[in-house]
Amino acid sequence: MLMIMTMNIARGSCFHRLARWGIGKRQVIGLDSRAFHGMNGSMIEISDVVTQAIKNNEPVVALESTIITHGMPYPANLETALKVENVIKAKGAVPATIGIIKGRVHVGLTADQLELLATMREPCLKTSRRDLPYVLSKKINGGTTVSGTMLVAAKVGIPIFVTGGIGGVHRGAEESFDISADLTELGRTPVAVVSSGVKSILDIGKTLEYLETQGVCVATLGSNNDFPAFFTPSSGFQAPYRLETTTDAARMIHQSLAFDTGSGMLIAVPIPESSQADGETIERAIRAALTLADQQNIRGRDVTPFVLSQVNRLTSGASLTANRALIEHNAAIGAAIAVDLARLRQSTISTGNSCSTPPLQKSGDHCPTVVIGGSIVDLVAAVQEDSIQDSRGIFRLASASTASYTVILDNKGDCQFGIGDLKIHSQLTVDKVRQYEEDIAKCRLLIMDGNIELTTMEYILDLCRSTRVPVWYEPTDTKKAAKPFTIVGCRSAIAYTSPNLSELKKIVETIQPGLSCKNDLNLNQTIEEIQDPLTKLCIPLLDTAQCIMVTLGKLGMMIVRRGAKADRLPVAPWQHQPNDEITATYYSAPTVDHIVSVSGAGDCLAAGFITGIINGWEQDKCAAFGLQAAACSLRHSPAVPAALSNLQLC
Repeated sequence: MLMIMTMNIARGSCFHRLARWGIGKRQVIGLDSRAFHGMNGSMIEISDVVTQAIKNNEPVVALESTIITHGMPYPANLETALKVENVIKAKGAVPATIGIIKGRVHVGLTADQLELLATMREPCLKTSRRDLPYVLSKKINGGTTVSGTMLVAAKVGIPIFVTGGIGGVHRGAEESFDISADLTELGRTPVAVVSSGVKSILDIGKTLEYLETQGVCVATLGSNNDFPAFFTPSSGFQAPYRLETTTDAARMIHQSLAFDTGSGMLIAVPIPESSQADGETIERAIRAALTLADQQNIRGRDVTPFVLSQVNRLTSGASLTANRALIEHNAAIGAAIAVDLARLRQSTISTGNSCSTPPLQKSGDHCPTVVIGGSIVDLVAAVQEDSIQDSRGIFRLASASTASYTVILDNKGDCQFGIGDLKIHSQLTVDKVRQYEEDIAKCRLLIMDGNIELTTMEYILDLCRSTRVPVWYEPTDTKKAAKPFTIVGCRSAIAYTSPNLSELKKIVETIQPGLSCKNDLNLNQTIEEIQDPLTKLCIPLLDTAQCIMVTLGKLGMMIVRRGAKADRLPVAPWQHQPNDEITATYYSAPTVDHIVSVSGAGDCLAAGFITGIINGWEQDKCAAFGLQAAACSLRHSPAVPAALSNLQLC
């Protein structure tokens, strides 16, 4: 769970409490005197197909682009790129080819973008981690190498990457110190790389030793431990481990991510026997090409493409044919692993064990919720007298940097009045939220309250609408309740809202200015008297919203929604679907023998209900858990009591 908040001291709020119930990992970003830690959403553009796949925990396979820009001649490079994507699609996964166009990183290249890179009509740089700052700053094109692709894949949350072969320790590295950045990237980036071992132009023994030093788990997927040498199934070296099936590989990846080792792994897939070129012929060609490269003083990143092109020439195209075959084979294997991994991750989410990816800063984590709002320090004073007559002791401290709210309760725990200082919310600007647009676009549900500035609300709602992320809107109070509904075209992003009766009236009056919402509905009536008119009052809001939780104080709450109550409550990707069926379900308030404080009960009610949505529970179960949370809050002085952490559904 990502929290974007104005704060100095973390508030024990309902949304903070979501983390205690295992909704997912969270990142808290404070708006005290410290600067925001910016994300790179403005530099990365993810295609709609890939975005939705990541959001839905569907299988996604990352693909590099140097094989297009520097690895093969045109048009074989473009044909191979398209064929590899089709192989992945046929296996039930989503391909995400990564490349850089005009200084923007693209995840999920279009056919036109693939052709642009393949034809090299514009200057295009082979781009590893080292080269990214230059390529991005110069706004030029780049073909991402293994290390560059791994870095981007981790940032956007793609755990599997397929390539032909990785870089390694070059022959003669004891003098040249030429060691590929791919190896150090594998040691620090949690992405599983599926390849046919390492290119046979490298020193394979030293490469395996270096991978061990970097802490990289290496395993061959096949009938033995032979470590492949790109064009041939055996290099003469052994991999430390062997995997029998793609399911075994998926389990290993899943456990590595769950344990958060912080490093990647290499799954070596031997080239199919039917596609093996003559290993000895290719080896002789490699030696000849390396000699020629040395004679022409070709160094660094230029060595590999030069040698591969020379090997292709010397073998009359046999190496290119083998190259294409092994990449397509790797794609099929990688897609199968991704499908198996997606099943494991979905199983983990459905059982509520844990968030399925490592921490957000390391791997592009996309946990279920994003919360945008203010962290508030609640100061609660309770007295034993029957009434409160003197309020001179309450002061508003305008200089306070953290939002605060002081609520005064009577001896029954009911709120008499409150004073709040919420000025810091104005500092939660569009620019600050924009830094986290990538996380917002990938979340399953965004929670927002009425304290946020209107311009920031508009940005959030517009982003959520375009990325199909449903918003839960907490109106906060009557004055602020209707704020987002004044934004033309944006309220369609609000799937859920949780107003009390007064706030609901204000919202409906804003949506339909001519509609009279007089005090014909009030909490002094019985539920039988207000149920039908309350349902009718919600109908204008259901033109765009999916579900309304109307809190009714001591009476309990009503859920008014589109569709039957057995229908699944939506998470991303969400789009309002008109449904003629409107259902209204009343849930009575929990019985509490001694109410200590009503402050926080509404927040805990909403938090419990949201917990149920994220866990995929049906409506009755969501409501039951929310009401239990509210009852727990009523029994304690803190708005969100510590006892809530141990709450279990009865």
